[in-house]
Amino acid sequence: MVIKGHKYLAVVFLVFFLSAFNPFVYSKEKTQEKKPAKLTNQTCFDCHADNDPVVDQKKFNASVHQGLSCVDCHQGIKEVPHDDKLPKVDCGQCHPQVQAKFSDSLHGRALAAGDKLAPRCSSCHGKHDI
Repeated sequence: MVIKGHKYLAVVFLVFFLSAFNPFVYSKEKTQEKKPAKLTNQTCFDCHADNDPVVDQKKFNASVHQGLSCVDCHQGIKEVPHDDKLPKVDCGQCHPQVQAKFSDSLHGRALAAGDKLAPRCSSCHGKHDI
């Protein structure tokens, strides 16, 4: 049986289309390479042992936040290396009642008014060693 004319082109196109877009053609390894690596605390500690801001892993692991992932607070980080300018940490996402009291305080109102010298949570409580 001989395929002629448009039928021949249709068969060639169909074979090309199925081979180019067949999900079984791509190996599992190739598709996994495209996904960003999961960010672990160790990834952060490895870099921030020597780079600003320096984070002392021992102090962090002894803090009340030891069970959290770095990206639980630093939600703007999706991959490494990350941008130097990151969104501010929002302590109120886990501490809403304390945040409400702070916002209503002299310090909170000064911060909301844009006073660059106004204390924030980390001014008294530290950052990674709370």
